[in-house]
Amino acid sequence: MAMTASELEEQFKIVDLNKDGCIDADELKTVMKNLGIAHTDEEIDSMLKQADLNGSGKIEEDDFMKVMSEYLSAEKEEVFDVRDLFDVFDSDKDGFISAKELQFAVSELLQDSSISKKEVETMMRHACKSAGKSNNSMISFKDFQLLLDDVGFSA
Repeated sequence: MAMTASELEEQFKIVDLNKDGCIDADELKTVMKNLGIAHTDEEIDSMLKQADLNGSGKIEEDDFMKVMSEYLSAEKEEVFDVRDLFDVFDSDKDGFISAKELQFAVSELLQDSSISKKEVETMMRHACKSAGKSNNSMISFKDFQLLLDDVGFSA
């Protein structure tokens, strides 16, 4: 997610209700939610520890800008890595992974051509279920990301 400095400053000002130039963990969670960024409490705690240089439990605006820029850069790198992985599976480069492509890629990755059609169908169902889809025929990049999140994969 590409964010400009002015967009980050605006989000900071929105949640800094008392206008003291600092936000706490709950306000940081609100910023992340407003930006549509999925996050865990552990990530919030880590960001707070990284940016809270004086130990006040709050992040000043300059430190917020720095930690958010680093976080968004890392998130961008992760998306790039997941895209590369998706492209390994999407051999015909149509933007979707079919059951045939999944079977071939898994066979190649595991160096085992004995993966059954039933196992592939199970993987396809799981991927589509992770994405909240009832159609099990194709996996989009977004579906693929949701599947990786669902199984706890981190790039």
